[in-house]
Amino acid sequence: MKAKWHALPKGGDKIKEVRISDLKNIINLSSENAPNLKTRLGRHPYISFTQWSNKPERLFILSNGNLAIAFRNVLNMDYIKVFDCDTAGYVADFTNGGDYDITELYSKSQSKLETIFPSTFGNSLAIYEDNTYSFTAGHWGHSYLAVHNGRVYAAKSGSNYVNGYEENDYLWAGKRQLTFYVDGKRSPCTGLFSFKDKLIYFSNHSMHAINIRTDKTKGKDAAGKDFEIIEDVVMQERIADDIGCRSNYSIANVGGRLIWLGQDGVYEYDGRNNPRMISRQINKEIKEFNFDNLWIKPEGFALGGKYYLTICEKAPYKNKVFVYDTENSEWQTYQYETPIFSFAVYDGMLLGVAIDSKIYALERDNSNENISWSLEIEVDKATQKIEIVSKKDVNMQIGAKLKVNGVEIKDLENVDDAFVIPNLLFTTNDKAAIKIYGTGVIEIEKIYKKGGE
Repeated sequence: MKAKWHALPKGGDKIKEVRISDLKNIINLSSENAPNLKTRLGRHPYISFTQWSNKPERLFILSNGNLAIAFRNVLNMDYIKVFDCDTAGYVADFTNGGDYDITELYSKSQSKLETIFPSTFGNSLAIYEDNTYSFTAGHWGHSYLAVHNGRVYAAKSGSNYVNGYEENDYLWAGKRQLTFYVDGKRSPCTGLFSFKDKLIYFSNHSMHAINIRTDKTKGKDAAGKDFEIIEDVVMQERIADDIGCRSNYSIANVGGRLIWLGQDGVYEYDGRNNPRMISRQINKEIKEFNFDNLWIKPEGFALGGKYYLTICEKAPYKNKVFVYDTENSEWQTYQYETPIFSFAVYDGMLLGVAIDSKIYALERDNSNENISWSLEIEVDKATQKIEIVSKKDVNMQIGAKLKVNGVEIKDLENVDDAFVIPNLLFTTNDKAAIKIYGTGVIEIEKIYKKGGE
């Protein structure tokens, strides 16, 4: 069947337009041009490696504009490769030579670049000066970092003990400025994030807002000398019970909305109202992943009003990138020929590292990627036909399959530019759907169902 332009159907049989929100399993179609659905933008290689002998973990953009990739080698020791984002050229390797789990990054611009990589064994400071990188081991090992109101806050995995450090005192030096427990000892930390005027603390099954107020008291001592007492007052508010964070990598601020992956789905918090689940449309797909067999923890990223969540299993490398459009409150699922498992943004360009020894520039309109797309429409015994209405200039061969109880059982025929549904192949108790699929660029304007409930 060739997708083509049709006039609005009139009269006769019962005809219903299918909304985007009624579609299931939308793969590689974007709602950016809503209400239309269009094939997602492509990708093209940006940085390639001659040899991929170590496991890449995460992408980071350093404060000097360089791109850092955290690796774990066969000896289970971490190291960093650095590239120039403008030229995509190699800059340096550096490592501390020890077993360090590089989980977070804090980078700041001063006369020299200083970047903190925390770990459960001890934090490390990467220093860039005079075009040379060095890697220095430190103290006070942590798994989570957040920079909030001029302080670096850090917490250990499995603990609810939070340390606060002044930015200029360097976490690696171990000069603690503020310490506090969150929620007694019931809620070990799984994530920290600075959001609006609050420090957000996550556990597996709870969420807390931390407000830190600094009080100053002036007076005179017994000798009549002036003194000042500076005291930090920590105020804790339990935002939610039974809503926690599965992966600290997934937390992102998307246009003033905090979005993250919880234990049972993706949540959104605006800082005022209670957190709410926004992922019911994709929860079934998320639950299909084996979270005990992931390449790295699920990672989330914000760009242009969209939230990107990538989940990638180890071999055989099952991977999906879920994209939430906050303007339309719609989810789409992207799949790439080679899995993408970590993101970074440089100068408005979304970068993704894949398992094929490449870093890709994503969401590019000048890509020659051959993109396969699909969507599913639920049908019942009374549904007779499905009709796809696309842009006039689109000339693409597309197909359709009947799925019954999740199993593809038959290719559908095209009769008069519509797919005819052989409803004798399923009963009223079956869950039936039509999978529409194609390869290339298409922009779908309307989908109609003829007949049906």
